[in-house]
Amino acid sequence: MIFPVWIFLAIGGPMTWAAVNHIDKYLLSDRFSESTKEGSVGALMIFSTLFSVVVIPILLVIHPNIFSVDILSASWLVVAGLLNATSNYIYLKVLDIEEASIVMPIFETMPIFGFIFGYFILGETLSVSQAVGAFLILSACIFLTVEIDFEDKIRMKHHVLFPMLLTAAIFALSQVFFKLGGNVQNYTQSLIWVHVGLFMFGIVLLCIPNNRASFVKLVKRDPKFMFNLNLSSESLTVLGNVLHNYALLLAPVALVMVISSTQSLFVFLYGTLLTIYFPKLFKEKISKKHVFQKLFCILLIIIGTTIISL
Repeated sequence: MIFPVWIFLAIGGPMTWAAVNHIDKYLLSDRFSESTKEGSVGALMIFSTLFSVVVIPILLVIHPNIFSVDILSASWLVVAGLLNATSNYIYLKVLDIEEASIVMPIFETMPIFGFIFGYFILGETLSVSQAVGAFLILSACIFLTVEIDFEDKIRMKHHVLFPMLLTAAIFALSQVFFKLGGNVQNYTQSLIWVHVGLFMFGIVLLCIPNNRASFVKLVKRDPKFMFNLNLSSESLTVLGNVLHNYALLLAPVALVMVISSTQSLFVFLYGTLLTIYFPKLFKEKISKKHVFQKLFCILLIIIGTTIISL
């Protein structure tokens, strides 16, 4: 049986994004001493957001006439960039204290918030089947954050569930603002203004003493390593976006969205393999009960996403 090309392109997106999740986890767990741990997330976000200094000039070469965008549209796009950076900041905060294979599936609730914001801001509607899919996704995320290490009582990881729900909501809102401001004639123009928002967020973080101290420590400790690893992370993110967007051109959007929901599955698979072969660098819970819990919840999320999309 020969699979169409778009399937491989669509799978390539979540595969590369999942790799970025584990790179983020490695950076948080390995590169900081206790003295600078408090500003570790801020330091990594400074690296990520200030990377816009590299991206913006490239985009300007492609489309230099950015000031042809009206002020309102540009404002929406800058806000979209700020919200995007905010959601990434909260995501890294949670990832710093929890396994990637638990953190990322909760982010799959993003379509739920997308529907909510789309309904109130853009006038979009939600069908009964989409509501059922949303219920399955949310139920899976709640079950995923139930701590099963204790035999005598059930404890939910509120410190993971609620911040990641907030992350998904903020990211979904950033997509709505991007749509509001993305009515310009050229897609590159939109990206430039989004990166302006990302850059502004990085400047604010750089002004906070703890973040700045951790950032300076990283630069002094191993600047070449950090630059190469962050460049790899950003490149993988861009590659995933390119593969995903190209798949959208070749296949129905709903089918591509379903395949994209497998990112959590790849995060789980990568985490398991990394824990087995590199236990000193990566550590995830891979006992039978934890594997069952994660796989069951990921399966529910994929089913819920399928119902929503189709």
